[in-house]
This record gives sequence, C-alpha cells and structure tokens, in this order.
Amino acid sequence: MTEIVKLVKTDESSFFIREFLLYAKSDKGLRPKTITAYEIDLEELKNIFSKQKFA
Repeated sequence: MTEIVKLVKTDESSFFIREFLLYAKSDKGLRPKTITAYEIDLEELKNIFSKQKFA
C-alpha cells in the first residue's frame, strides 16, 4: 500500500503543472510538442523557485 501512496503523492506545484497541461491539451487543443515545451519550461521554473530563499 505504501508504494501506491508514494506514486500518487506529489507536491502542490507538480499537481498544478499537471492540471495546467491537461487543460492545455483537452480544453485548448494544443499540440503535443507545445505541451511538452510547456512542461519542460514549467518544471525548470519550479526548480529555480524551489532553490530560492524567500524572507
């Protein structure tokens, strides 16, 4: 059971990225290469912000 929880459990920012990409694909009808480019950019942005120290 714990293995399933680890697979499903995700951080909040990854959840929002995934939801945005699903929206872009299903509602907006964007092409697969566009969605892949968005995913790469959003993951990179998430990594940059996760390294930042905010006061």
